[in-house]
Amino acid sequence: MKARKLIRCIAYLSPAVIVGLVGGLGCQTPSASNPCQIPAYSTKYGPRYQWGSTAADPDFGGYYNSGSTTEISNVITLRPGAFSLAIIADGDLIIGNNILLGPQNPGLEAPDILLASVNGNVSIRPGVQIGEYLPASPGASGSPMLGPRSGKDGGSVTIIGMNVLVEGSVTGQEGGEGGVHWTNSPPAGALVTGGHGGRGGDVRICFYESLRVAGSGMVVGGRGGFGATDSSAASAPKVRGGNGGSGGDAHLTGTATGPAQIFCSGTIRGGRGGDGGDAKAGSITMTPDGSSSTATGGKGGDGAKLIVNGAVAIQVGTMLPGNGGNGGIADAFGASPPLGAPPGTGAGPGAGAATGGDGGPGGPIATIPTTTTPVVVGPGRPGPGGLARAWPGGGLTNTGRATATGGKNGAGSAPAPALGVVRVPGMPFGVATQSGAP
Repeated sequence: MKARKLIRCIAYLSPAVIVGLVGGLGCQTPSASNPCQIPAYSTKYGPRYQWGSTAADPDFGGYYNSGSTTEISNVITLRPGAFSLAIIADGDLIIGNNILLGPQNPGLEAPDILLASVNGNVSIRPGVQIGEYLPASPGASGSPMLGPRSGKDGGSVTIIGMNVLVEGSVTGQEGGEGGVHWTNSPPAGALVTGGHGGRGGDVRICFYESLRVAGSGMVVGGRGGFGATDSSAASAPKVRGGNGGSGGDAHLTGTATGPAQIFCSGTIRGGRGGDGGDAKAGSITMTPDGSSSTATGGKGGDGAKLIVNGAVAIQVGTMLPGNGGNGGIADAFGASPPLGAPPGTGAGPGAGAATGGDGGPGGPIATIPTTTTPVVVGPGRPGPGGLARAWPGGGLTNTGRATATGGKNGAGSAPAPALGVVRVPGMPFGVATQSGAP
């Protein structure tokens, strides 16, 4: 009875009523310690329906109630502009086909997926995919005045039941890629920066008695979105790639007063951080002043957390935090002066300076309670730093130089290779020799 009261009040009452019942029935309002979304109706779900209604189209989202045991047998792909999708069954909820999150129209937030059983169990059948199909919407491209926009955060997946069985895959949506700068003629001295990637969608599973992730089953937070690569602004003298988005967290929450149980022979992990955007600045062309350039790769996104509350693991399997994203590559080109430019006129070759983006840190160490000694896993792998390559302009009498610094990994060490080129005078573009590699 207590289990039914707990899940019923989560499923059907408004947040205001739930606050008034905290303690009396064991309900909790959302917080850092109880990250499961309360599936009370809200406008983000759009219309309300009874499951099976001929007036409904789940591809456009909605809030669905169902009486007895409910099986989802048709593919649901949330379309651009769709509301979030909630399916609330009174009895068992069996997911026998894919429920997918795809891209939305630019500027629209990604929808979320909520699957809940009030009095029964939730099962994800083998081979079924819940969550990501394609990344969330990318950020809008930017103008010289406004700059690009960050990618949208990925949609989340929340599952609530007495017992939850995952034999397929449950994955948060990948964050959207950052928008690019479309201009090739930025104002003098302006820094052209790519948009940042969106955050990966969280996966939240709440269970009163047990969670089983069996066989090839997977529960994985969404990958962070990629930072923008500003290839469209390749002639700009100062360019920085967008940062990768953070991965989505994996939350496992037992909702009983005593610890629930986790049986994992599959994979549960936090999402990977998105890769930082590459940066390409300048151009090896002849300009009156031999312009210099600076390129900096975007930082890799942070690996996500694995969070376990109110449960003990009987079988651990593969349970890990997320890995960090890669740092972006940086390429900088210094321009050459016109042929025959006399020495001493200020028309020397431009310098190139490139700095690879730092990798993102791996997700933090997670402690998994067991019936005996807790199991400590992680941290996630730090993302590698980005390569750096720089070329100066040439000159008949001048020696051009370039500097390159490889990005550090997400742990702040092991810089990536760097190539700084020295031009030898005597020809318009000289002879390149390698320098600056660690």
